[in-house]
Amino acid sequence: MAKIIKNNLGNFLVICLIFLMMTVWIFSGKPQIWKKPAFPPEVQEARADSITFDTAGPNDWTSPAGIISVDVECWGGGGAGGGGDTNGQPGGGGGGGGSYAKETNITITAETLYNVQVGAGGNGGTGNGPPGLDSYFDAGNDIRAKGGSGGLDRGNGGTGGAGGVLGTGTARYLGGDGYQGADTVGGGGGEGSGSTADGVDATGQTGASGTDGGDGGSGGVAGADGAAGTAPGGAGGGGGQRSGGGEKGGSGATGRCTLAWTVAAVYSVSVEDKTVAYGVVALSGTADTTSGQTQIATNDGDTAKFNIKSTIATGAGTPWALVTSTGNPHEFIHRYSTNGGGSWATFETTNYYTLVYSIIGSDTQAFDLFIGMPSSTDDYGEKSITVTVQAVQP
Repeated sequence: MAKIIKNNLGNFLVICLIFLMMTVWIFSGKPQIWKKPAFPPEVQEARADSITFDTAGPNDWTSPAGIISVDVECWGGGGAGGGGDTNGQPGGGGGGGGSYAKETNITITAETLYNVQVGAGGNGGTGNGPPGLDSYFDAGNDIRAKGGSGGLDRGNGGTGGAGGVLGTGTARYLGGDGYQGADTVGGGGGEGSGSTADGVDATGQTGASGTDGGDGGSGGVAGADGAAGTAPGGAGGGGGQRSGGGEKGGSGATGRCTLAWTVAAVYSVSVEDKTVAYGVVALSGTADTTSGQTQIATNDGDTAKFNIKSTIATGAGTPWALVTSTGNPHEFIHRYSTNGGGSWATFETTNYYTLVYSIIGSDTQAFDLFIGMPSSTDDYGEKSITVTVQAVQP
């Protein structure tokens, strides 16, 4: 015998139930053996999760069990600033910030390895600044954010690098442009793209900032290197005018990829035996399960709270009501214990009571049951009690 009950907890379905048949025989013969009830289906709840990759290069991600789709956001790497040139010449141009791309509800396969590529920023040096690299999620339909261009060194004009162009995705924004080297200082680096707007262009020596993309680095003064951009995708500033050395452009910052998804959290419980026979119990007498009929509830899902409830006793003749102390006809006590009978909690009503507040997956909880008989009854037939163990979100 099995039932499934649905209960609102937030907006989620939360319950998975197993029933135990508790049978009482009063002055009856040999106990009846009840068939074990069928195990009900698992109950699932939507549960959000995410992961961010910000280490340059390929990153492995194994999709979790229960996943159906994933939302992906990527920022390309920032371009490096150009290096400063000979004495007496202006500084290098600032690099361009990486662009942004987003795609939602990408269909993927659960428990499958995927490649998440995070674009490196350009490595600043004394020459032209290298570009930032693309960031993308490879699921057969690349979601790609483009890296920003590097700034040129002054010997090649000191031009600022362009921000990353639009890549692939349903939401796409440009990276900010770097600024031209001027006088003795390098140009500022462009900002990495924001997630809701294009990255800000640099307009002078100071690196650009303003959205939620990485900031551009400032250009170096005479004799100083340009500053590096910040993640995700901020570009490096141009190197300052050379002063006897090789003033370097600042490095662009690494890009980023963030994955967000929803999986099904499962709350599920099973009970090892499912059958208890109290046997022949005299009126006003008691019996319990501590001598050989202890029940074991196992958490077959995610961390859960276990609840327990009892019904009234039904069968031949008048039903028995649940009470907290005996002495009246057709009333009985039903209790439960989680410490082998060291202490007992009473089922005062047919509502749920807490069996265990939090239990992790695969862990077990032993429990025992106790019955206190009525003082009298108008029949001597068999009575049945159904005890329900319920798993819910803790």
